[in-house]
Amino acid sequence: MNGMDRVIFNFKELSGNGTLLAVFFLALLILWLHEEQREWRIRIIYPSLFLLFFMLNPILMEFVWVPIFYGETELYTVSRMYVFLPVVFVIAYLFTIILLKVKETKKRVGAIAGIGGILILTSETVYTDDGMKLPENLYGVPQSVVEISERIFLDQDKAKLIVPNDMEQYFRQYSANIQIYSQRAGEEGAAEVAGQMAQQWPDIKVITRNAAAHDVDVLVFNIEQHGFSDSPADYGYEFYDNIGHYDLYRKKKNKS
Repeated sequence: MNGMDRVIFNFKELSGNGTLLAVFFLALLILWLHEEQREWRIRIIYPSLFLLFFMLNPILMEFVWVPIFYGETELYTVSRMYVFLPVVFVIAYLFTIILLKVKETKKRVGAIAGIGGILILTSETVYTDDGMKLPENLYGVPQSVVEISERIFLDQDKAKLIVPNDMEQYFRQYSANIQIYSQRAGEEGAAEVAGQMAQQWPDIKVITRNAAAHDVDVLVFNIEQHGFSDSPADYGYEFYDNIGHYDLYRKKKNKS
């Protein structure tokens, strides 16, 4: 996944149905063209453009944000940077200016109704990635983590997993009976696996080789982020189940 792919991916993770950011970009453009007060240009327009330059720049994404802040194994959490964009503030400021310029009561009511309609259309939750959503349960972890863990617990009391890098912390948080094969635990080969799990097209042979060598029970792939030409079934891991947009593969049992 190159810099531009990462920019596009992280933008999609933030944008939801895209309407809120579309209104934000439109509002920013209108303010850039019509806002004459230098004070507000400095407070609103310039910081927004500055942030967008850094966040939507594929070169910076490739060589600065990912390596410095997250390392080569953590690509998806870069999308959290977008929370610094003053999306709501910019839109609210533009709408306030519009209402202040409308003097007639009927036109002002119409403007309020129009603005209200736009806000209704853009009110869908912005964040789409599991790591970006608000907690959906008492455990404070993505619901998919709960469902995957409980599915595994139907067949075994404890399990060792390889999961997408951005989900590791949530599995640890949810249950002590879930062990994650990771470089954080200092396990040999874990960094190589994490690097592959961060790719759009991971090397299944590398992942399964290390998984088998370290007694990993289940592999978890995000089918919206991962694609591969080889199947884990070709390397000792059979399809186990599908939970949402996650495919699970478990170690094949030896036939007696």
